[in-house]
Amino acid sequence: MEISWLFHASLPKPIDWVNGWPTVRGGFWASGSAQASPTAKSSDPQRYVPTFKQDDQPGSLIASASDEFDQAKLSPQWSWVRPPDPATYRMTGSAFEWDRQAEDLYVDIKSSSVLTEAAPPGDCVVEVKVAVSVPPSGSGFNYSQAGLIIYRDDDNYIKLVPIPINEARQTEFAKEVGPVGPGYPRCGNTVVGPPGDWTWPRIARRQQGAEEAYTAYTSNDGVNWVRGGTWPHRLTTFGRIELVSQSGAGFTADFDYVRVYSLP
Repeated sequence: MEISWLFHASLPKPIDWVNGWPTVRGGFWASGSAQASPTAKSSDPQRYVPTFKQDDQPGSLIASASDEFDQAKLSPQWSWVRPPDPATYRMTGSAFEWDRQAEDLYVDIKSSSVLTEAAPPGDCVVEVKVAVSVPPSGSGFNYSQAGLIIYRDDDNYIKLVPIPINEARQTEFAKEVGPVGPGYPRCGNTVVGPPGDWTWPRIARRQQGAEEAYTAYTSNDGVNWVRGGTWPHRLTTFGRIELVSQSGAGFTADFDYVRVYSLP
């Protein structure tokens, strides 16, 4: 492991290397307080000792909030916001298949249908398995997306979706807030691991004072996970769990399951 330092104003922030990749403060990222300074030479005592953030590990399955999508019709735990044409979605016996809408849920555009269920109280992990029919390469499919949203309302949510942007294929971890003051950004995003034929988006939620902390993970096999960033938000205890399939008519999304776990 190598250690460098990033300086911003008067507060230095240590950069640690984990498996060859840089991370700030061992994965805890920025701090509002001063950090121990680096050692200037080998004979000096070590002042900075890194502490590395561990990945969130799902606990027990919360069956009442989970769904394997293996029935003939949607479970009554689900309801719609702006219901789509029933001809645009179906149960295949092993997945929930949903035709992509040309609509969107972004800043002032609030036309997408979303499939929603109540989230359990307390800290927990929400995980879905989704496949999209967007070609794995090529341009012209910008922003066609399907995946997971933790939602309070159309202006306040966290989103984790596989998405094409020009030639790139990525998983976008986005946050929207509203209302806000003039000139204040309403939506921001970061990226996590690469999508695959099937992608496993996972969001872990922990209460932190008056806010919740939402950490993103993605996987291409459901076993090996890439941890992304953490967004703070206030979504009223936990918000609702939602699925979305939007921004690209002509494609479909297949949701194999939604699983919700306790978080030790």
